[in-house]
Amino acid sequence: MSKNSAKAYQFTIQNNVVVGVSEVKNGRVKFEKMDSDEQWSFDAITKQVTKTENEHGRLQTTVYTDTDGDGLFSQLNSSYGVLSSTGTLSSTSVNNGYKFDVVNQAVTAIYEVKQGIVKQERVDFDEVFTIQGVDIVKTESEHGVVETTTYSDTNADGIYAKVSTTYLSTTGAVLNNTYHGDEKNDRWSGSNNDDYYYGALGNDVINGGSGNDDLLGADGNDNLAGGQGLDKLYGGDGDDLLIGGLGQDNLTGGSGNDIFRFENSSESGLTSHDIIHDFSLGDKIDLSAMDAKSASRINDAFKFIGTSANLNTTGGNGVLWFENNTLYGSNDNDLAAEFQIQVLGTSTLSLADIIL
Repeated sequence: MSKNSAKAYQFTIQNNVVVGVSEVKNGRVKFEKMDSDEQWSFDAITKQVTKTENEHGRLQTTVYTDTDGDGLFSQLNSSYGVLSSTGTLSSTSVNNGYKFDVVNQAVTAIYEVKQGIVKQERVDFDEVFTIQGVDIVKTESEHGVVETTTYSDTNADGIYAKVSTTYLSTTGAVLNNTYHGDEKNDRWSGSNNDDYYYGALGNDVINGGSGNDDLLGADGNDNLAGGQGLDKLYGGDGDDLLIGGLGQDNLTGGSGNDIFRFENSSESGLTSHDIIHDFSLGDKIDLSAMDAKSASRINDAFKFIGTSANLNTTGGNGVLWFENNTLYGSNDNDLAAEFQIQVLGTSTLSLADIIL
C-alpha cells in the first residue's frame, strides 16, 4: 500500500471534464463536495488534475497526479497568488513541498516549503536519504517496520513532492494495510492481514484484528488491542492500555503510567507467552477480567503470594507469584501454573503493581 497510507483522491472524469471528487484515506472512500468557486480541469496528456479556487482575494492552484496509474491521485503541489483589483495575480505563486541540499550526490539537509515559507527539517539519526535517478528516497526503521518515502520533482523547479510511502517489516514481509493518524482521536479496526497502525497524535483506539499486527499509539492516551496473532504493541507517550489478546505478543508501554491487560489465561500460556518489555513504576498488570478459580461459577480475584516458595502454605487455587522476571498464575486446584507473563524492566513485582 502506498498512497492509501496517507490521503489520496479519486476523480470521475467524463469527456476530459472532472465531474466528481472523492477522498481516499486509510482505505475509505468519501465523496467530496465541489464548491461553486472551484474550477477543475484534466490534462489528458500529463494525466494531471488541476483545481483552482478563489477565496478572500487569494487564488489557490492545486495539482494532483497519478504517478503509477492505479487511479489514485496524490497532491503534487499547491501554489498561491494574491488577486489585484483587476482580477490578475499580483504576486508570483510558490509551490508547497520539500527542498533538499545535495552535496556530492548526498543529501545534507531537508527543508519544508509551505506557502512560500522555507523551514529546515530535522534529520533523525535513523533516517537515510538516497538519490535514486531523479528522485530522492528516505528510509527509516522503527519498531520493526521499515518506512520508505519517495520524493519527486516532476517539473524540475527544485521543489519535491512526496509521491509514495511503503512499509515493510524488518523480515522483508509487506505489511498489507498501513495506516497513519493525525491530530485526531483515531479509531481503527484491523483486518485478517498483517496490519501496521500508527496513531500519531490524539487518544487513539486501535484493534489489530486477526493477523500479526504492529500497533503504535505514539502520543496521547491510547487503547491498543492486538486481537489474534503475533502482535507488537507500542504505547508511546501517555497513559496507555495495551491488550495483547490471543497469540504470543510483545508489549511495550513507553512513557507514562500504562496498563497491560490480560482477560483470559489462554492469552499467555506456558509454551507461548506474552512479553512486557518495559514495566516501570506506575505501570499496572490488569488481571481483573480473568477468573482466578476456573471451577467457580463467579469471577474470583487472584491472590498474590510473592514467590513459589509460598505455594505449599497457600495452595495453588487462584494464586499469582513472581520470580525470574516472570509472573505465574494458577487458576485450578493444583500447584502448577496455567499461564505466565514475562515482565522485563523490573526485578521485583508487588501487589501494588497488579490489578486483581
